[in-house]
Amino acid sequence: MKQPVVVGLFAAFIACGWGGHAVSATSPGARGRQRPTLSIAVRVGRPAPTPKFDPRSRNPALAAPTVDPALDNLRFADRFPGQDAGAQIAAAIADLPASGGVVDARGFSGAQAISTTVTISKPLTLLLPAASDAEFASTPDPAFDVHDASGVRISGGNLTLSARNASAVTYTGTTSNLVIENMVVSGSGAVQDSQKGFYCASGQTLSDIRIVGNAISNVTLGISLNADLGGRIDGALVQRNHLSTIVGTAVGQGYGIHHANGSGLPSMIWIVDNFIELAQRHSIYQARGSGVVIARNLVVNHRQAVATGDERPAISVLRSTAVTVKNNVIEGPWDGAIDVSSGDAGGSESGVTIANNVVRNWHGFPALAIGSQAPQLEGSPADIVVSANQFTNDQSATGVSGIQGAALLVWNGKRLTVSDNDFGMLNCSVDIDLIAVEGLGEGAGTAEYTDQVRFLSNCCHSDGGPGSVTCGRVDAPASFAASQIDFTANAPAAGACPI
Repeated sequence: MKQPVVVGLFAAFIACGWGGHAVSATSPGARGRQRPTLSIAVRVGRPAPTPKFDPRSRNPALAAPTVDPALDNLRFADRFPGQDAGAQIAAAIADLPASGGVVDARGFSGAQAISTTVTISKPLTLLLPAASDAEFASTPDPAFDVHDASGVRISGGNLTLSARNASAVTYTGTTSNLVIENMVVSGSGAVQDSQKGFYCASGQTLSDIRIVGNAISNVTLGISLNADLGGRIDGALVQRNHLSTIVGTAVGQGYGIHHANGSGLPSMIWIVDNFIELAQRHSIYQARGSGVVIARNLVVNHRQAVATGDERPAISVLRSTAVTVKNNVIEGPWDGAIDVSSGDAGGSESGVTIANNVVRNWHGFPALAIGSQAPQLEGSPADIVVSANQFTNDQSATGVSGIQGAALLVWNGKRLTVSDNDFGMLNCSVDIDLIAVEGLGEGAGTAEYTDQVRFLSNCCHSDGGPGSVTCGRVDAPASFAASQIDFTANAPAAGACPI
């Protein structure tokens, strides 16, 4: 029997930069690098084994072109079969192990479609194309549903909602550690289409939710975190989102950012650094709950196209406790800038701080309203602090008069402290009461809904024009009730306030 012999073979290497020529591993032509020879044992008369080679991979042993050669938990969605991009993304997610991984959908370009909901129930990162690279026409409600999952990140994407009731992302069941970032969502702008950005119905248990850097426009609901009638929210950040033209004026419509938590436990939610324009009911609606910070948001032209003169402010805080509204800028709001109210029968409102906000050029309704117009049904808020805010209105531009021109309207409230605020009316052509206390619900000798209201060290001023301003007016029935209402060291000024 013939014995095996060892035959020295030089390895052949093929790469795009070498023009497809075999180069000896010891040849100086191999880009100046010395490569070792490869010795393998073969039997005489039999050809050496030839490895399989996939030109789409530098790993000759790789068999599945959809799997990254270096990682077994990365899938390229555009390489999977499916009737449209949505189905291909769903197939890529299904192919991942239960431990999750990464689905890279950035290979899609141009016009794409999502016709069925993509459900995400395992930890993964979904990378969608940049808005300039691909546009997904999306018809389902929702395009992406994050359900009973933890550790999901959805990044990028440009979704055009192209059917009635279509939406971009929902978060359902028990979901935690979710990030939605840098997505563009555009709807039709038609109220009857009832399209939504990111939302959930009541009953979900959500924790550590981060919605950051998205752009949502022409929908009836921008961003909603909702556990109003069931479920819970425990930790959320809504930051640096741009919401534009959020349409609809009925309940459930026209909300730029909405939060409600009826669990009785604090949400620990921060709504910060967002830009909201042309919302038609509330730009930011804190509907129920506690443990909320609303800060450093810019709101522009709230309800400009649909104003009615009713109380529909840009930032509305109802049925809530332990809420801080600070350092926001609200430009040109119609129908109110901020309000604080118990909201409905059995509602409660306490421990709300409104500080260091800037409100300019309100139209049609006072800038800040506190209390309820029906306190016998709703009760009245308590323990409210309004401090160091700046309210300025150019009457020549807005035309406000009468009660519409008030910077602060107190319907009712208990243990209310208003201090160190700057209330200004520019180019004042008619007299304006910048602070008005109505005391609704009180009768002679009662202090059930309005009591212990203090106005301390506020500055009221008018700059230009023949009109004058007052720093406080108390109307009947409050003025004839037993309510304690104190005005101390409030300074009307002919020019700008020193604070």
